[in-house]
Amino acid sequence: GDYALYIYSSSSITSWAALPLFESPINSLHLTLSAFKNSATYGTFLVGVMSDPSDITTFDTIDELYVNEVNQWQEFEVPLSLYQGTGGFITILCPSGSSTNSVYIDDVTVGPMPDCSRVMNLAVSNVTNNSADIAWDESGSATSWLLEYGTFGFVRGEGTLVDLNTTSYALTNLDPGVDYELYVSSVCVNGDTSTALHAVFSTQCGLLQLPYSYGFETAPNGSKKQSNWTFSP
Repeated sequence: GDYALYIYSSSSITSWAALPLFESPINSLHLTLSAFKNSATYGTFLVGVMSDPSDITTFDTIDELYVNEVNQWQEFEVPLSLYQGTGGFITILCPSGSSTNSVYIDDVTVGPMPDCSRVMNLAVSNVTNNSADIAWDESGSATSWLLEYGTFGFVRGEGTLVDLNTTSYALTNLDPGVDYELYVSSVCVNGDTSTALHAVFSTQCGLLQLPYSYGFETAPNGSKKQSNWTFSP
């Protein structure tokens, strides 16, 4: 969407946002959200539960999360099944520290714990002009996963599918200077497949051939980072 929740902290300020009460017990619920940062030093936030949303001392941390990439939305999934407290308010908190910190939050969804949990912490690294490494964490008990990838904007079901039994994979034979996106799903013992976690990245350009043109219309998430140009600051 066009709007997001902005949470800011500094050495003397801690800010948070508490969701309304739910009729179901907290430890039967499952939280998903998207987060974004606009500086490399920002992006740390906590998910927890409060018994009094106006009193920071009632906050119990469930998970500490970090946005890996600047100017790129990242999806997170937080199972709340381990919470054993008496609080009722799911809370997203931007912790104070020695320097300022902020994070944008969007697409917050709370539902029952799924039978097949989605993977967490999907990350793309070591990107070259024709390869990239991807890795993720399993949030449930799945031992196999399904990867689908293609150029940015590809139709799900028409991308390249890879069945995996490890939580990492090396993408090869990619084209230089191209925007890609990928989806990773858990395949659970009962045969169910989880909802997919999504990521986007761009291969390095290498040396370009003439003629060259770029219109900025296809950059994922409107991010200038994805265009393979260098910007300052």
